[in-house]
Amino acid sequence: MMRIQSLSQEDIAKNEETYKQIFQLYDSGTMTLKEIGQIYNVSKQRIWQIVTRIQKGNGDYYHEHRNKGS
Repeated sequence: MMRIQSLSQEDIAKNEETYKQIFQLYDSGTMTLKEIGQIYNVSKQRIWQIVTRIQKGNGDYYHEHRNKGS
């Protein structure tokens, strides 16, 4: 079980679902980062951060957390 000190397992699951939806919108190529950010009420920079973390983790936003110390 992955633990992030400031997040419950429920919060992590909710975030993962949201981040996957954000990535799908980005990957579809039909919306800009700014437009996606407006939907989720975050900056285009935050959308870019989410997208790049998912890309680095091959679809897993929390890849770095899951693999710490291994």
